[in-house]
Amino acid sequence: MILSRFIKYSIPVFFTILVLVNASMAPKILAYAVLGAYIFITFYILFKQPNIFLHKAFTVLILMSVATLLYWILFDRSAKGIEYFAARTITFAMIAISIYYYREFLIEHLPKIFMWTGFVILLYGLLTNHSYFGGRYSGPFNNPNSLGWFSALLFGIALLELEKSRLKIFLLLFFLGLSFASGSRASIGGVVLAFIFQGGLTPKKIFLLSAGVGALLLMQQIASSFGFHSGLERLISAETSKEGLLSGRAMEWKLAFETFLEKPLTGHGLINYAYISDSVLIRHGVFRIDAMFAANPHNSFLAVITQYGAIFSTFILGMLIYYLIKIYKTGCPKKSLYFITLYSFVASAVEAYLFSVSGFEGFVFWSTLPLCLMAIQEHRLKLEKTDQKVL
Repeated sequence: MILSRFIKYSIPVFFTILVLVNASMAPKILAYAVLGAYIFITFYILFKQPNIFLHKAFTVLILMSVATLLYWILFDRSAKGIEYFAARTITFAMIAISIYYYREFLIEHLPKIFMWTGFVILLYGLLTNHSYFGGRYSGPFNNPNSLGWFSALLFGIALLELEKSRLKIFLLLFFLGLSFASGSRASIGGVVLAFIFQGGLTPKKIFLLSAGVGALLLMQQIASSFGFHSGLERLISAETSKEGLLSGRAMEWKLAFETFLEKPLTGHGLINYAYISDSVLIRHGVFRIDAMFAANPHNSFLAVITQYGAIFSTFILGMLIYYLIKIYKTGCPKKSLYFITLYSFVASAVEAYLFSVSGFEGFVFWSTLPLCLMAIQEHRLKLEKTDQKVL
């Protein structure tokens, strides 16, 4: 009974732990404890029912783990590299085992669990972090971009999952307000994507979006008078700057690409995720202690090609794009799951979290991608059973 409950709720629990760790509200040892328990659970499942991992929904996880192991054998061979592989593989095993045994529960309830867990944590952050007018707001996190990504994600889930009610309106305004306060430009794209998922850009939606932008412009003018920096303000300022919409990222992407060119085929190793080399920084006169610059690619795709090199990263990114297209063409019966997966993937173009082994953002993507594939498989089986009954 205890083991079954642990497996059933392992994805929500591990997600909550990662969010709390990211928000400095829980020690990392909790995450290590869950992964440690799953080492034993994985071996037990391999002995009892090994065919679980051969399910089509988990092929993407198996291929990612195999690619990482092959890379370690061919190019890495470091102790830190095998630790990275082990952490990723055990996390994938946890996801696969939980989804396999409790697929119906997770397909139906995981998005709402994400939403309510996130709401409680963000509400706590709102009540404890009072720096509302001290620049970009970060809530319970150290990085306002984490707040922006998380708030936009939860906004989309609330929009797609909840029935029309006062509670839904309150939650939408709550998550939208935090997205706005974070100053994250990516979160604005997430909000727009959520509206598109809800029913496409119909004339009514275009009107509502236009009205919303007009309201946000007014809010931005009022907020700026208090020294409050919003995502819309950053978006507008970026449009009029020399660098354009991606100002603040261009230099980081350039340095990351130059780091990739130092070892284009073999990469810099598994331990060097989201890595910019010292030689590139020195060449451009940038120092890691510079408070105005983060030595981070701020792009998951640049991070993975720098880490794995061109050969393995081409396979990995090609595989992910293949499965995302497959989900799009087949149609995920749970719209909110597909929104979570797609938004996590698209937003990773401006943040380096997709292939991290410790970030909650990446964990969300790797959890919902196979869950989408499982939902498609389960929906197909139900249709086949219905057809057989009719015949």
